Amino acid sequence: ITGGKIAYVEARKESEDPAQGLNINIGLDEINCEGRNVDIKYTYVASYLGDTESKRVGYLKINGSITAEEDAKTVKEVSEKWKAEKILPPKFAELVLTTINYTCGSNGTLVVRPLNLSPPMIPPKIELTAKQ
Repeated sequence: ITGGKIAYVEARKESEDPAQGLNINIGLDEINCEGRNVDIKYTYVASYLGDTESKRVGYLKINGSITAEEDAKTVKEVSEKWKAEKILPPKFAELVLTTINYTCGSNGTLVVRPLNLSPPMIPPKIELTAKQ
């Protein structure tokens, strides 16, 4: 990943009820391949859920783009997979989604703070194992 920018941010608290959960959805809106560059436009939405999954108490929406510089083979594979199926090759998709999630989670924290919503990040589950 060689660059990125956020083009639009929107956040709203729709209820004073406490958030009971967080649902994150990352949509890839457009992929353009030119030379060795892959440009990706995305929409990130973090929905803060109330006491039922259908009740939303707030949300954060971010539109942006990232650019990746890849070898010719990867660019061709990304282009073909996107045109045919509107999906990315798995390894490249992991990189893209991780980058978008990190970018929007860290920047989104500053956006939702004045609304008293928690940071839009889902921490990893920590598992302890017995020492052997």
